[in-house]
Amino acid sequence: MLLAGGAGLSLLRMELLTIGTRHIITQPLARLSDRLDRDSNKITGGMAISMAGSWGSNELVRFEVFFKKLRAQIFAQQSRIQEHEAALAINNIRLQEQVEQQTRACLASEQEMQAMLDYVNDAIVYIDLEGAIQWGNRAMERLADWPSPDLVGRPIWAFLTPESKASAKPVWLR
Repeated sequence: MLLAGGAGLSLLRMELLTIGTRHIITQPLARLSDRLDRDSNKITGGMAISMAGSWGSNELVRFEVFFKKLRAQIFAQQSRIQEHEAALAINNIRLQEQVEQQTRACLASEQEMQAMLDYVNDAIVYIDLEGAIQWGNRAMERLADWPSPDLVGRPIWAFLTPESKASAKPVWLR
């Protein structure tokens, strides 16, 4: 009787241990595994953890396999990102060189244009829509007998004779 009672208690203890293990470890891991299966597409871009496989239904082994695959995928993505960053750095250097080259060409062209405008014998004036002087070349300075910075902002009409004012005014100012 004592032996049967001891065996019964041992069986009861083993059943309680099995139920406790199932309740505390196996079921939460299974729920976590199912949740990970559902969300793995979002996390990994399509790499799901298969429920079946050589590792069976052992959730811990499945997690280990999944995280190894995930780690490999992360390293592969990092490698691709580094390749793209290197290509972008090279393209940025090329673009900077092109911008510098174009800037130098524009500055040279601007200097040539400025020299041409300064040494032409005709007065060249840039005015805005209201008739205010925005820029004038050296010939304009000589004609107006004013230094160019003092001309900026003044109306062009102040420097014209009455006859030339009538013919020079644009249609929208008449």
